[in-house]
Amino acid sequence: MPISLNLLVNPSLVGPPPVPTPAFPPSGQLLVTVQSATADGLAASTQRALLDVQERNVEIIAKLGPSYALWVNDATLSGGGDGHTFVLEILFVSAQINLLGQLVALLGLGISLAPENFRFQFALAGDAENLPPLYDPMLQTLFDTVDSPPFLDFAAFGIFNLWAGAAKGTRFMMGVGALFVPEQQQLRASASSAAASPRTMSDVLAAARAMLKK
Repeated sequence: MPISLNLLVNPSLVGPPPVPTPAFPPSGQLLVTVQSATADGLAASTQRALLDVQERNVEIIAKLGPSYALWVNDATLSGGGDGHTFVLEILFVSAQINLLGQLVALLGLGISLAPENFRFQFALAGDAENLPPLYDPMLQTLFDTVDSPPFLDFAAFGIFNLWAGAAKGTRFMMGVGALFVPEQQQLRASASSAAASPRTMSDVLAAARAMLKK
């Protein structure tokens, strides 16, 4: 189920940022929606939306600093009104009030909820009962879309698990939003000490534990 943890700020009580920055929303929060009738189409549209916010952050960081950057905070999947399309809503929240992002920072891995660290993938079926067998193939497609480096290629943090039925009950979609860990020398070294090339679930878990201990 989606996770959302952020500080809601009353826009009327917050003054403008120290430097005029049109890319930065007054509330420090930006809601983005994408829509598609297919799993691949929704994944592609979502990736474009993440890239758009990444570009927006370039201006925000240059003028206001990294604490104002917009990070992913929430994602919700719903069925479109015409019965065949699906809509994904992504809430981006300024790093300084993104409490979910601050919790992730406590892991000490040097990662953030910046849009460039996220990938979303989806699967579509004509019946809800046909979705579960598609979960593992969906994850494989997710990892196939990620380059290593710059990201670790054997595990990621699943932040959002998404599911929705279309309005007319003719299609069902599920999705996952994953936070990928940038491959850094110390992370790869610690993971490699547990398993040079993880192949079994126990290998992956051992590598992940070694990574989290750093």
